[in-house]
Amino acid sequence: FLFVGGWVDLDMVKKLLPFFTILFFLNSCATYVDVKIQKPASISLGNVRNVAVLDFDFTGNSSFTEVGSAPLGETLERIIEGKKKPKLPDLKNAYSGKIVSDKLITKLVENGHYSVADRDNIYKVLEEQKLSTSGVINEKEAPKIGEMIGVDALVLGSGKYFINDKGGWYTNVNDKKIFKDVFYRIDREVIVELNYKIISVENGQVIASKENKKTKTLTAKGNDMESTLANISNWQSTVDKLVNDILNKAIKQIAPYYKKTTKLIKSGNSLGMKTGLQYAKRNLWEDAKISWEQVLEDVSPIGVKDRISAMYNLGVYHEIKDDLDKAEEIF
Repeated sequence: FLFVGGWVDLDMVKKLLPFFTILFFLNSCATYVDVKIQKPASISLGNVRNVAVLDFDFTGNSSFTEVGSAPLGETLERIIEGKKKPKLPDLKNAYSGKIVSDKLITKLVENGHYSVADRDNIYKVLEEQKLSTSGVINEKEAPKIGEMIGVDALVLGSGKYFINDKGGWYTNVNDKKIFKDVFYRIDREVIVELNYKIISVENGQVIASKENKKTKTLTAKGNDMESTLANISNWQSTVDKLVNDILNKAIKQIAPYYKKTTKLIKSGNSLGMKTGLQYAKRNLWEDAKISWEQVLEDVSPIGVKDRISAMYNLGVYHEIKDDLDKAEEIF
């Protein structure tokens, strides 16, 4: 018996044939389906379903430090030029807390677990109470404010961002340590810190509190300080990305979320199994569940034969719905 790469003993093929037949049968009766499995929040907010997000108190700062190791001599003038510090931007309110809270509101709405109060209604209540629209309010006032807005909890937040640049002249040498040229380099570290508190309107207690931090380092080279600054990634876009990353993490901390994966679903030969598979492919899991449950009541020979596969699919259903105890029982 010849196969690609050499010869195989025919008796061995006969012994292995039943195994490959079973393997083919199992694979032909099942398929992988893309699913979204619900994962629980890492912090429970109890019965809270309606929230209001106040504007975050979010400020920034920047710094520039001179570094480098360029040689003296011919490059002295360039070194002196490099010691001219760039004019630092005024970052205190360049990326506002309103931007942060707007992003959080959007992500909460997309998640769908909580109803989020209309921002205009929040502003109206705060103005009537002569309070700041930012998250800087007395926590003792939160229950009263939340009750007037009509929510179960208030989300208050604060944070900072830092743009730390280190710039200077450096030498470039080859493998033989022979001097080639001098270049200007800037190493930019962007740091974002975001904190949030969720205060219950019912009792005024903090039911969730978390501090999150993200950092990203960027590097650029150029012929001088000005060109290098022009080449390095814009600080606003970097801060924006880090804020998004932190808020995505925050959503998973306080709300259930869905994680994409694939699951093996068995098809079988009965109508209920085939119908259930088609529903599963379209993410119509409640309809798929009904179809597989009908297979368990099917007393026909085909239905009886498909019962184990139907039970397996029902186990997958409960796993997707995060009912892990039920899934374990069925499996």
